[in-house]
Amino acid sequence: MFKIPVINRASLWYLLVVLTTVSFTWHERVSSIGVTLLVAHWLFDKNLPAKFYKASQMSATQRLITVLIWSFFFFHILGLLWSHHPAAGWHSIEVKLTFLLLPFLFSTENYLDDVKTTLLFLIFSFSCCLSFVYAFYYSFWHHHQEGWGEIISRMNISEGIMHPGYYSNYFAYAFVWCVLEIISGKSRNKKMNILLLLLISFLLTALLLLASKTAILYVACFAFYLIWMATNSVRPRLLRYTVFMAGIGLMILGSMQIPSISYRIKETFQDSDQLDKNVPLSNSTGSRMAAWTSEWSLIKENWLTGYGTGKQMQC
Repeated sequence: MFKIPVINRASLWYLLVVLTTVSFTWHERVSSIGVTLLVAHWLFDKNLPAKFYKASQMSATQRLITVLIWSFFFFHILGLLWSHHPAAGWHSIEVKLTFLLLPFLFSTENYLDDVKTTLLFLIFSFSCCLSFVYAFYYSFWHHHQEGWGEIISRMNISEGIMHPGYYSNYFAYAFVWCVLEIISGKSRNKKMNILLLLLISFLLTALLLLASKTAILYVACFAFYLIWMATNSVRPRLLRYTVFMAGIGLMILGSMQIPSISYRIKETFQDSDQLDKNVPLSNSTGSRMAAWTSEWSLIKENWLTGYGTGKQMQC
C-alpha cells in the first residue's frame, strides 16, 4: 500500500526557506508569498507560547539588532500618516515587511546547521545562474534584431525580471559566498571546488554585464578585504601597508579596463558635473543628483513633518 511520506516540521521549514530564497532572483514580489508561508508555519505550532518565551531570552546584542531593524520599519509606518502618496507608501512598506517579520521568526525557530546552510547558499547560487540564463534569453528574444549591443545592455537583460540595481545585488551575495567557500578550504571534494569555480566565473560574468554601482562597490570592498588578508604574513607592518595599497591600485587600474565598469564610472562623474542642471533619472546617480538639488527647497516647504512615506520624485 502506497504511503505518503511524512514531512516533519523542521523539513517543511527548511523547504519554505529554500523556496523563498530561490524566488528572490526571479521576481520582486514572489518572495512575499514565501515569507507569508513562513509566518503561517511559525503560527501553526502547538509550541507557540514557548516561542514567545524564547524571544524574551534573546541576548542583548540580538535585542539591539532586532530593535534597530524594527525601528526602520516602524519609521515608514509612521510616515504613512502624512504621506502625500499613500499607494506608493504602502508599496514601500510591503517590500520592507521582512524587516519586521524575519528577525523574530528566525530568532525563535531556526533549523539551520552548517550542512543545510551550505546547501541553501549553493541552491541560491544555482538559482542566480538559472535566472540570468532566462534573463539573457529574454533579452536575446526581444532585442536580437537590434544587435548584440542591445542584447547585452544591462537594462535589456534585466527587463524581464527586475531593475539591474536590485537584480545584481543577489549575484554579488552569491559571488562572495562562493569565493569564501572555496578559499576557506571547507570542502576537500575536488568536484565541489570545480563547481564553485564555475559558479564564480558565471556570477562574475553576470555582475560585469549588469554593472550595478552598488554591487560593484560591494565586490570591491570584498576584494579589499581579501587583499588585506592576503598580506597578513607580510612583515614589517609598513611593507604590508605598501603591498596592500599597491594591490588596491593594481585592482582599480585593472577594473578600469573593463568596459562596463569604466562606462559606469564615467557616467557617475558626468552626472555629478550636472549638479545644477537637469540630470537624467534613468540611473541611480541621476536620481540622487535630482534629490540633492531639490531636497532643501522641499525641506523648507514642509520642514516639520516632511512628506511621509512614498516617492520623492512625486513631491
